[in-house]
Amino acid sequence: MAQKWHQKASVVAAIIGAVALVAAALIAGAFGLIGDCQPPNASIDESADTGPVVHGSISQATGDEGINAINTGSGSQTIIKGVPPDQHQRQIDEIDEQRQKLQDEFNRQKERVNLLLGGVESVGDVASAFTSPEALAIAEVLRGLSQRYKDSSAPTSQSETDRLRLELADATLANTEHRFRDVIDSIPVEAELIEHGAAQAQVDRALQVSQVRGDAFYGLRKWQQALACYERILEIRPDSWSTRAAVVHCLWSLGRLDQALQHSSALVDHYTRLVEQEGRMEFVANLAASLNNRGIALRKQGKLNDAVHDACEAIEIYTRLVEQEGRTEFAVDLARSLNNRGSALRQMDSLDDAIKDFDASIRVFSRLVDQDGRKELALYLAMSLGNRGTALRKKGKPGAAIKDFDAAIEDFLQFVEKEGRLELSSDLAMILASRGNALKDLRRLGDAIRDYDEAIKTYKRLVEEEGRKELTGDLAMHLNNRGVALRHQRRLDEAIRDFTDSIEMYKDLDRPELNIYLAMSFNNRATALKDLRRLGEAIRDHDNAIEIVRRLVEEEGRPGLTSTLAKSLNNRGIALKDLGRLDDAIRDFRNAIEMHIKAGRPELNIDLAMSFNNLGEVLLIQGHLENAVREYSKAISIFDALVKEGRRVAHYHAIGLFNRAEVLKESDRLDEAIRDYNEAIKTLTQLIEDGREGLAPFLSQAQQGLQDALKQQDERD
Repeated sequence: MAQKWHQKASVVAAIIGAVALVAAALIAGAFGLIGDCQPPNASIDESADTGPVVHGSISQATGDEGINAINTGSGSQTIIKGVPPDQHQRQIDEIDEQRQKLQDEFNRQKERVNLLLGGVESVGDVASAFTSPEALAIAEVLRGLSQRYKDSSAPTSQSETDRLRLELADATLANTEHRFRDVIDSIPVEAELIEHGAAQAQVDRALQVSQVRGDAFYGLRKWQQALACYERILEIRPDSWSTRAAVVHCLWSLGRLDQALQHSSALVDHYTRLVEQEGRMEFVANLAASLNNRGIALRKQGKLNDAVHDACEAIEIYTRLVEQEGRTEFAVDLARSLNNRGSALRQMDSLDDAIKDFDASIRVFSRLVDQDGRKELALYLAMSLGNRGTALRKKGKPGAAIKDFDAAIEDFLQFVEKEGRLELSSDLAMILASRGNALKDLRRLGDAIRDYDEAIKTYKRLVEEEGRKELTGDLAMHLNNRGVALRHQRRLDEAIRDFTDSIEMYKDLDRPELNIYLAMSFNNRATALKDLRRLGEAIRDHDNAIEIVRRLVEEEGRPGLTSTLAKSLNNRGIALKDLGRLDDAIRDFRNAIEMHIKAGRPELNIDLAMSFNNLGEVLLIQGHLENAVREYSKAISIFDALVKEGRRVAHYHAIGLFNRAEVLKESDRLDEAIRDYNEAIKTLTQLIEDGREGLAPFLSQAQQGLQDALKQQDERD
């Protein structure tokens, strides 16, 4: 696709470039240069991965117009002290014309600023649509015109139409300044109503009101209200493609993914036709933006290969625009697209490739923020850092992940607490929860729970007090994650309460794309129930988790969740073993092993190693000592490889060595047993000295086992 449009790009690029240079010169000369952020990682007792994302773009020469300016209309004559009526009218017309330019710029920018909600994975700054350099330049002119009008005029009466035109100008400026609530308060909803048979001027006026109120709700992330405004516009103007792009964002946020994908595909088809069939090369960046948007919708539906394909198409277009045609204004869009592709690759467990994309995105945003003074892009930098942090955590590098999360949180605190950007509170909470996940991995459970508490407090306020019901899924996710940390602290009743709340929320939402998270919460509650020896209840929860994931894999074509199904089978196997149903446990462990091997890279699969270890334990109980040693050895081999790769699994490696040593001792293979005991003791001692908690009992058992083996050896000799 990208190659087709490139054949015509050189001539058109020259024309576009010339126009852009002229426009830039005019703006710079008049005003000066105005400067202008997954499926769960559902392993054994694991929490959900969350992390920020951005993307999108649209050509400056969009021609996609927005809503037409309202007509002057009729009404009582304006009387102004010292200002002739015709001059007054010209001033209002000029204000209205400039307001419409600003609104058109908003419409273009909203197609560039894309959201990714439901995960830090997923933060997006819709307000950036209102603070692009282009929007700020136009807003400065509008502000000056409005102030000049107010300074020179003292109207004693105005027509209803003129009064609304001026109110709309003030409201559009308020959106620029992120004073979204002021817009809602100042522009009445009644002005959106269109009576049957209304004149065109009245229709235009009502649509403008819908636009400005929709933008304010959009900035406040009140997606249902924003969607209602935008849908009113599409009913009258179905070819308003910028409005359709905003509708896509609202639908994503509300979890209506099928509809979001439908609108996204319509945008791709529209711009593909313009570029490839009609040769309208000025829309090529719009095509890239629509591909990017559709890629997000596909990714959120778990269609990861298709999502990556769309992201690659968008990246190819933006790369040509930036690197070959010198269109540096699209560098931000290229960085967003890289960020989005990275998120899809992360969900596919292509972590190295994902991190490369995040690195590239971070480099671009860092340069624009630090060197070019584009401070409004600091939020996108924070998003990319959060996304990379999530990938690093998933790669087993929680320490490096925390550094990224710390930097992202610092930026978000600046926006939320110091600049009053309260609409970003949910994004700040999401990254706090993501840092909590990494802290949990490091067993810094108190710190992790503090982050979870803060995130959950924010989400409860947004959901329960502000009616942000679309955030219920995120609240459920963080309750699940806090439950995991509480379980590790042995606060089992509290953990079960969090898991139960999470399960009930997911059930009430009844959103198919969240079923994998529901399965995770069932799995984690089962593990806590098992700790309390409530094994029957635990197995029922495991059954529910397995049923959900198996359906996703086998009926809905989600092969990427095969390893998640394997983890659930492994966990049920543990409960079955504890209940004494050893043959059933062995069947679950063997099925889990088979699935893990099919999932790829078995030599570095920690969950596969655990299943080997668990199978060895059951075989030992059944007295199959040689077979138990074989399974333990397979687990130890994987743990050893993971340790050499830098993964923090040395404790698992040591415990595996201890397990094998116990069997070797019982098999009278004392030299081998002593070697395993010594190696396990050395590792456990070092880990305890480094501050790792909870390992002292294993060290004590290993030391006792070594003494027993040495005694047996002496007696035998």
